[in-house]
Amino acid sequence: MTGESYNIYNAVYAVAHALHAMHGSGMRPAMMRLGKRISNVQSWKILPYLRKVQFNNSAGEEISFSENGLGSARYDLINWVLCPNRSFVPVKVGEIDPGSPSRKDFTIASNAITWASKVSWKETV
Repeated sequence: MTGESYNIYNAVYAVAHALHAMHGSGMRPAMMRLGKRISNVQSWKILPYLRKVQFNNSAGEEISFSENGLGSARYDLINWVLCPNRSFVPVKVGEIDPGSPSRKDFTIASNAITWASKVSWKETV
């Protein structure tokens, strides 16, 4: 699974957990009395439930939110390298991991970075 797919997977499950909690709370009878379906719920009403979401995903990682957002997220720093055939290759050059011990939450391998050079698209066309 790509990093993007993994983030989308976690986001969808987080929203599903929030909707489940919302459905099981006092909101459910009010929604049913008003004849509203779950698809008609305003996004701002989900936010309090989303802030309380905490679950383990299928990879066994704990997903939860902090006051500032996704607290358990780890992000890879990617260097997109342009190849001669005009395609891009992603190269991991570091990571941001708020859950790491102090002073190790941001790592980068500067020697792994390929810096862009001036490319003339006319030459490659």
